[in-house]
Amino acid sequence: MDKKRTAKDLALIGMAAASLTAVKLALSWLANVELVTLFIVFYTLVLGRNRTLFACNVFIVVECLIYGFAPWVVSYFIHWNFLVLLTWFLDKKGVKKAIIFALFATGLTVLFGVQTTIIELLFYSSETSFLQAFGIKYFMGLSFFITHILSSFISITLLLPVLRKIPVFQEKNQNTPV
Repeated sequence: MDKKRTAKDLALIGMAAASLTAVKLALSWLANVELVTLFIVFYTLVLGRNRTLFACNVFIVVECLIYGFAPWVVSYFIHWNFLVLLTWFLDKKGVKKAIIFALFATGLTVLFGVQTTIIELLFYSSETSFLQAFGIKYFMGLSFFITHILSSFISITLLLPVLRKIPVFQEKNQNTPV
């Protein structure tokens, strides 16, 4: 049975998508320092899986409208949606500690660097040695990947407990599935 979306659902999805875009734009001047990972984990915990999946995908489409379509879009659709599903799974298993969410999100962030490198090579490379091209391209982006990994880990570890205490997100039944 398909549940109808309420005005509240649409407002929460819109607010989440807009804040993902806003935080991404606000920090865009800092190479690979981001809070999108933190916000997606947080929204999954307080708004639920389906609302956050919708918000994530709206965010990705808005990113395409701002920056255009490129191989990173494929990576975004895979990465951000998988982060929502992993966070939802951990929450359903009773995980409450920010450090656990930080470790899993950081692991996904490590994989994001590998994934984006592979996808970009599939789009752009005509190299005969895929592994050699991968090694060179990944090594060239390593400083950016390390910054991305550290910002994800630090932001979730330090800020997720603070965000979860915001009173508006303490509403009973806020995490009901859409």
